[in-house]
Amino acid sequence: MKRNSSNPVSYLFTENLNEGKIALYQPVPYGFKSITYGGLRDSVYEMAGVLKEKGVGPGDEVLIMLPFSIDMYVAVISVLARGACAVFVEPWMKREIFRRVCKSIKGRFAITSPAGKVFLRMMGLKKEFIRRGKGCGGDVLLGIENNFPAVITFTTGSSGIPTKVTRTYGELFRQVDRLSRHIEDGDFVDFVMFPNLVLLNLYYMRSTLLPPRKLKKNFLKEEMERLSLDRLFISSSALPFAVDKEIGKRLHRIYTGGSTIPTVFLESTGIINKTVIFYGCTQIEPISVVSGQEYVEWKGDGYYAGKIESDLEHRISFIEKDGGILYVRFPGENWVNTGDVVRIRKGEIELLGRKMDLSILNQRIIYPYVFQRMFEDTGRAIFPLAKENCLYIVVEGRRDLKLEKVIKTKSIEKTGINPGVVFMKKIPKDPRHGAKVDSRKLKKIVKNYL
Repeated sequence: MKRNSSNPVSYLFTENLNEGKIALYQPVPYGFKSITYGGLRDSVYEMAGVLKEKGVGPGDEVLIMLPFSIDMYVAVISVLARGACAVFVEPWMKREIFRRVCKSIKGRFAITSPAGKVFLRMMGLKKEFIRRGKGCGGDVLLGIENNFPAVITFTTGSSGIPTKVTRTYGELFRQVDRLSRHIEDGDFVDFVMFPNLVLLNLYYMRSTLLPPRKLKKNFLKEEMERLSLDRLFISSSALPFAVDKEIGKRLHRIYTGGSTIPTVFLESTGIINKTVIFYGCTQIEPISVVSGQEYVEWKGDGYYAGKIESDLEHRISFIEKDGGILYVRFPGENWVNTGDVVRIRKGEIELLGRKMDLSILNQRIIYPYVFQRMFEDTGRAIFPLAKENCLYIVVEGRRDLKLEKVIKTKSIEKTGINPGVVFMKKIPKDPRHGAKVDSRKLKKIVKNYL
């Protein structure tokens, strides 16, 4: 890390803080609002003072229920200032699961909006709500322990089963440090969709535009005019929707990841040489990093993810002769199951699909990413499913007989399988990663359809 301190947010309280520099821009209906680093420091000081008055310190868990906003980052940094733990629960959980998860949180405090207060009370959850105020003053910063939890996230993804992911202070610092190695330093104005990378930008005092609640087609074009955006930190699912050739020309760099990206999109928009693609999982980010050029030139069947970072160990739990589930770890630590099925060639990763998405056809494994790459030039979302010794390729959008013929012909040519082709108005997507198919929901739909 660039700064050495017993607390990671001490940079806000340094004498050489550039108080007038913009820390965060937040989109609002009439344009955007912003907060300077001086304003962020004052807001954090006030809220951390209230947390101090309430006795919040290391080991305490504080539920944060706020949209992606300036207020959310004031809350998160205030909790970190006290050496406590910020807890997030993904909002699309079923209500009974949400209630059960919230009851498991070891802490009586919550930072939320007025609507969030009403919702928590309706759910029968008793929390003491923290509001910004003067607090008790004095030094609000507490030293932290690297093995104490910093951020806890409860997520379900497409599995429907709640998973608790805990990042300690040590793990959070390490992730920020490792990501920063691959991100060009400089005085940029960045659009950032990833929460951890917002923390990284704040740490290095770069100006950051937060994403709107709903990303509209021309959003980036309009904000580039207002703010002179230099770089994007954007999910792969949002990238094709938000970036076109014109925007691509004006950007300095694009950092993306979270799912696969159609290579035809990188080529058609001319952003190949400006794109950096991160591959990782919730616990370890990044596992590998590739350039857009490397990604497009890959000659494998699936999607290229690059060489595994040198500070990581890896192993494969094979499910066939050359493909299996990827496990990674830092030396001496526990193995982390990425949930991804990969092939590894000379230390380079080829993504084949998530374990939960695989199908088996007559003892042959059907890898989703292989078929998705095969048909990515159609511009349609597709997903292969095996059912009762038949392969079905589900295609999003209206039925197209010519496209159906192309899919059948190409599948026979490449795999020797003559599939059925099913057109579906909308293929269900994983709420966490809009580019990934929610195979659990899709299988239920197709089971009733066929």
